[in-house]
Amino acid sequence: PSSDPYVRVSLGSNSVKTKTIKKNLSPVWNQSFVLPVTSFQDPILFQVFDKDTLGSDDSLGAVKCFLHGINEGQEQVRALKLYGGEHGSNIQAVLGSKSKGAKQAATTTVASQAATNATGNATAGKLMGKFMEKAQKFGSDSSNKKDLEEQANIQFGIDSTRPGILGRVDNNFGVLLVAFCWFSTQQAAQSYAIQTPPAIGLLTARLISGRNLLAADFGSRPSSDPYCVLSLGNQRQTSKAIKNTLNPDWNQLFGFQDVQNGDKLVMSVWDKDTAGSDDSLGDGIVEISALPVGQETFFLVELFGGESGENIHGVIDDKVQPMGQNIASVTAQNAIGGEAGKLAGHIIKKIPQGKENKNKGTIALGITLSSPLGSSQPAPMQRSIPTREISVVEGANDL
Repeated sequence: PSSDPYVRVSLGSNSVKTKTIKKNLSPVWNQSFVLPVTSFQDPILFQVFDKDTLGSDDSLGAVKCFLHGINEGQEQVRALKLYGGEHGSNIQAVLGSKSKGAKQAATTTVASQAATNATGNATAGKLMGKFMEKAQKFGSDSSNKKDLEEQANIQFGIDSTRPGILGRVDNNFGVLLVAFCWFSTQQAAQSYAIQTPPAIGLLTARLISGRNLLAADFGSRPSSDPYCVLSLGNQRQTSKAIKNTLNPDWNQLFGFQDVQNGDKLVMSVWDKDTAGSDDSLGDGIVEISALPVGQETFFLVELFGGESGENIHGVIDDKVQPMGQNIASVTAQNAIGGEAGKLAGHIIKKIPQGKENKNKGTIALGITLSSPLGSSQPAPMQRSIPTREISVVEGANDL
């Protein structure tokens, strides 16, 4: 599967468009634009499209970037989570959204009927049905409690998508990495170049943010208290933990010394627990051997792995739904009976499970080398381990 993505950037009545990158799901545009600001109440709109040679272009997602808190001449780098997007010819997305709904409905209905038959009590059957429905929708229901910017972006994702094709609008796991700055004159804006952070080692890592991280904590809204441990050989640096978020903004700088050609930067994201051990939210690896000296290179790193812990997606998707599907299959045969029961059980069991709990987390960071890498033997790559000595904050910007 692939796309030919481009981005339309709009501010007020002005808009510009990037070049189209052919057959790429991880495009690098590296383009800059100057747009006039008439009101700081107007957000910057980013709309990502797939270029089609026949027919209209498909939306791959959209996001609003609000401009409050920006000072003149102060550069900001943000990772923006996309919302909405059309399935287009994405058969996996279409099947995933359809089969999940069918599976949930079948499981709920048959579990309700099974409880009624087993107890002889219709009220018990209704309660069982409500329980199964609540269990299967727990994650999506509780995630509906968004803040105002999130609600605005969800609506923007809906508005940017043709009707009839949209699945859950916040199930888009695409991320844009954008740097922007505002100036009082057009001349200053046109002559501006992105700034390199101050060197604090042979390798300086700017840990920007995480997006779409796994939820590791139960509650009215699935969440985590994520922090990131960066390891390069035997050197280890740890970020602050941000409370109650799946989209943390760390904005911290870390320095590493004695870096060799062939070394790899390992990032491990953890959920900070006040009781018990911290839960892994996934790991990512960055190759640094080919990086230029004196120039910051930005990365969007996809995470892999991660434990369920109290992860609502892991508990519900990996346990309740498959278990419910097997129960539904067997119970349908017993409840309906005969060939019709066998057919119903066979159909329920064949509903594809999909990959509903695949780690879709992304880490945004920039890396700058202040001098060439060494030529000694690279250090063994080590997975970062959790640490107890970290600060926990509600949210802050250090840069």
